[in-house]
Amino acid sequence: MKRRKYTKDYTAFTRVIAMTEPFNETELTKLALPSRIAFQLLLNGKAEAADVGRLIDITNVSLVRAWGTDAQPIAQRAQNALRRCYDRWEQLGAWGLDGPARADIEQGIELYEEQCRLSTPRQMCDAASVVDRMKEMSL
Repeated sequence: MKRRKYTKDYTAFTRVIAMTEPFNETELTKLALPSRIAFQLLLNGKAEAADVGRLIDITNVSLVRAWGTDAQPIAQRAQNALRRCYDRWEQLGAWGLDGPARADIEQGIELYEEQCRLSTPRQMCDAASVVDRMKEMSL
C-alpha cells in the first residue's frame, strides 16, 4: 500500500463553506467594536497611533470594497479626514479632528460596518489583501 504524502483534512470543506457564508451577528460585533472604540478614543483625545492605524486600515479596506460604486466618495472623504488628522499629529504632536473630519470618519465607519454586513469573509479578506499589497508596493 502506498503512503500518502499529505494528511487528510476533514475540516477543509467546512472552512471553505464558512468563507462564503455572511458574517453572523457575533462576528459583526467583533469587527465593528474595535473601530468604534478607536474612534471614541480619538474624539476624547486619548487615541494612540494603533487606534488611528485601525481606523486607517478599515477605511482602506472600505475604499477597496467601494471602488467604482456610489459609496466610493464616502470612503475617500473618510480617508482624507484621517490624512488631515495625521497631518495635525505631525504638526502638533497630538491627535485631533476638525468638524468635517468627525462626520466623515463616522460615515466611513458606518460604511465599513455595512460592507461587513453585506459581504462574505472571503470578500473582506480579499480586500484586506489588496490593501496589504498596496502598502508593500508603496514602501
